[in-house]
Amino acid sequence: MLEEYNLDGKVAIVTGAGRGIGKGIALTLAEAGANIVAAARTATQINKLADEVKQMGRECLPVPTDVTDYDQVQNLINKTIDKFGKIDILVNNAGSNKASKPLITLPGFKLPPGVEIPGFYEPWTLEEWREITTMDLDSIFICTQL
Repeated sequence: MLEEYNLDGKVAIVTGAGRGIGKGIALTLAEAGANIVAAARTATQINKLADEVKQMGRECLPVPTDVTDYDQVQNLINKTIDKFGKIDILVNNAGSNKASKPLITLPGFKLPPGVEIPGFYEPWTLEEWREITTMDLDSIFICTQL
């Protein structure tokens, strides 16, 4: 690890840390020396991540959190401060994977052969839009502000 990437003694909150990119970010930060606070809605996933981080010689606090809920994020922050006394890094990684169709229907557009996306040719509903923007935008606002 290059010295300029050394994160020894730093505390990083990673949202959406249970799988995919968030898990990869959390493990990379831990490899660089940071202690991790893993936030995700699925406790089993962040508990598994916590075990992996601990095997790397770092601390990991798994906190099941819906990052669209102000009170749950406040709990995440409180538990982080109680355990580590500070927050050095916030990775707003949590997001929705439901944006798998275009906002508007494109005339004449067809998916490639063999590719199927349920509901792809149906127009978005306002409810779908709000669900995605709540997860992808409101969560960033709440986590960053708190």
